[in-house]
Amino acid sequence: MEGRYSVLSPVGLLPAACTGIDIKALLKGAATVDKALKPLPVSQNPAFLAALVNYLYDIKKNKNILVLMPYAHQLKGVAEWFRQLYPESLGKRFDTSRNEVNVGPTVLDVLGTTDQHSQIQLYNEGPNNKLVIFIEVGKFAGKISIPKQKEDDFLGGHSLAELMNVEKRATEYALVKNQRPNYTIKLDAITPETVGGLLYFLELVTAYAGKLYKVNPYNQPGVEAGKRATFGLLGRPGFEREIADINKTLTKDSKWMISV
Repeated sequence: MEGRYSVLSPVGLLPAACTGIDIKALLKGAATVDKALKPLPVSQNPAFLAALVNYLYDIKKNKNILVLMPYAHQLKGVAEWFRQLYPESLGKRFDTSRNEVNVGPTVLDVLGTTDQHSQIQLYNEGPNNKLVIFIEVGKFAGKISIPKQKEDDFLGGHSLAELMNVEKRATEYALVKNQRPNYTIKLDAITPETVGGLLYFLELVTAYAGKLYKVNPYNQPGVEAGKRATFGLLGRPGFEREIADINKTLTKDSKWMISV
């Protein structure tokens, strides 16, 4: 099993348990999603439909950048994990029939509302080459109210959770008005069970996308090349050929080098 798929295996569950996460609830959430989706035909399966939307926007509409944008700081790590899972699984030179295809989306992980101020300008008015996937949370664990400072203070009396989801809705609206494609995955709340279900769902989306791209989503030959080069550079026996090829490939012309 490749590391990116190990999050719900003992490799991922042991450190999760050590940090106090309820891994039984995590696995229960994954099992709930599996049970709900397994009997569905692909035309009604949300994981397949998400993979299909991602694939079609990439192949047919040239939206080869996939943006995962959770509106909850607790889900930042999920977006960072997906940034590895999806492109490493699907970015392949060859398909399963050994045809050279050079396929695969680029994934960006951004955080709402933080990255509204660093990224959304580009998404709205820059190149229309992105598909944005929001993750919205229905109910946050805590309720922090914004105090009212003066009579015309429109923020006062609202909660931070309410502000978070209003910001997401406003960003969604702006993207739609600018004809920038997006869709939303919604969690009722952030719990070990819902996060376990989300992780499993995203793994299913990746596996289905592998079928659509006709690539093996479980290997990583492009990563292995770098590993072998590292072994050679560190002097591991049996990798002498890599050293010779590295020295040949990375030969530099000194006239273009700048010394400071």
